[in-house]
Amino acid sequence: MDPPERRRSTRLRRSPCTSDPSPTWGLFSSIRADIEPHLAKEEQVLFPAIQQLADASEELMFEFGSIGNPISVMLREHDEVGASCANSGR
Repeated sequence: MDPPERRRSTRLRRSPCTSDPSPTWGLFSSIRADIEPHLAKEEQVLFPAIQQLADASEELMFEFGSIGNPISVMLREHDEVGASCANSGR
């Protein structure tokens, strides 16, 4: 027979958002909802700005100010998703 902690960890729970009985579906859905716009911002704003800086021969000014501004936003979003993942295991 499985130890009690093993039985608890394999019990399936249903997310209110789906009929999928996966125990991680709710977490996956939440992360996906956060990560898709995050990736779009990286690809459309941050990465092109970094490329422009790499190619520039003089100082550039962006509509968002310093390159540190979007980097700060990306780092904060990474931390928020990391905290959500860490809290989901509790």
